[in-house]
Amino acid sequence: MNNIKSIILTLVLFSPLVNAKVDLERVKPNDKHTEESKLVVKLVEKLHYKAAELDDEFSQKILDKYINTLDPNKMYFLGEDIVNFNRWQHKLDDDLKAGNLNPAFEIFNIFRQRVLKQKEFAKSLLEQDLTFDADEKYLWNREKAPWAIDQKELNEIWTKKVKNDYLSLQLLDKEPQKIKETLNKRYKVMAKRIEDLKSDSVFQYFINSYLTLVEPHTGYMEPVSSENFEINMKLSLEGIGAVLGNDGEYTSIQTIVKGGPADLEGTLKSGDKVLAVGQDESGSFEDVIGWSIEDVVQLIRGEKGSTVRLRVIGEDDGPETLPHTVHIVRDKVKLEQQAAQHKIYEVENGKHKRKIGVIDLPTFYLDFAGLQSGDPDYRSTTRDVKKILSKFKE
Repeated sequence: MNNIKSIILTLVLFSPLVNAKVDLERVKPNDKHTEESKLVVKLVEKLHYKAAELDDEFSQKILDKYINTLDPNKMYFLGEDIVNFNRWQHKLDDDLKAGNLNPAFEIFNIFRQRVLKQKEFAKSLLEQDLTFDADEKYLWNREKAPWAIDQKELNEIWTKKVKNDYLSLQLLDKEPQKIKETLNKRYKVMAKRIEDLKSDSVFQYFINSYLTLVEPHTGYMEPVSSENFEINMKLSLEGIGAVLGNDGEYTSIQTIVKGGPADLEGTLKSGDKVLAVGQDESGSFEDVIGWSIEDVVQLIRGEKGSTVRLRVIGEDDGPETLPHTVHIVRDKVKLEQQAAQHKIYEVENGKHKRKIGVIDLPTFYLDFAGLQSGDPDYRSTTRDVKKILSKFKE
């Protein structure tokens, strides 16, 4: 839902600092990424159950998906950037097959420049005295909005964003200086997260723009993502029992594990956006807007019996919504509800009664570490389903 809020705006003059070019060392693909790109394409073409021809039409989709992955809310790229990128719209298919990742990394490096430039612009706004004496509207969700035509239009959008962010914190009774400090830190964290991305992450973004178009549950994982994947696959973790997602700015609740701490507390809902995280029953909150999902997860996870507080708003709430605070006591989360379940039903068929076994498999799972260490009781989808089938035969 597009949520629009009336806020007050003033014309902001561009300072030399804002218009200055931000110089960064370019992120480049590694040799391994070249080989991985070629290998992934071969694996998909030969082994994937779903046929997907990597041609010019698919290339256009990959380009659109990649741009949307980097800038889903259209807050950084300019219209001229998109026109510039279109020179690769029918070439990415051949590039993937050949392991040529230069276009993908060039797009990312332009994106990183744009992010840092807007951070400096937002910082320059916060150094001024913000005034609120005109009736303007801020478009909260720009997913379906057009790209900003030029830098002037993009800065006008960011002027509205900064003022909206300011007013949102003012509704929480924060002092003006504290608001500016919070927003400065927020924009700095958002930019630093992009600035610090390594080539592994850029390759993951790009190759998954291809793989998720083949099939939504197919993906490539860099080492850090793979570690978190293994934690979830074990069906056991310490935390609140919620799977998180991230759109580049907001971390949101994707799913809540049945029987976990969040589910038992009962307040959190799928789609809720997490604005800030606090430790223990009382104390300060850490603003997490703009944080990477890995960092937010680390902040929410903790020892069994400890309390974490989440300041959240609903999925469809607009910027005018006051957040509410959820207190959750962390616990050991056994994800048994995600494991294979079964039931046996007696069904009448004419004069006869037949037993029908039904297996419910919410997700696939495998304790990789248990398997590799030789643990005879390691959990996996295959082992659990075999056990259920044996029970059915009995």
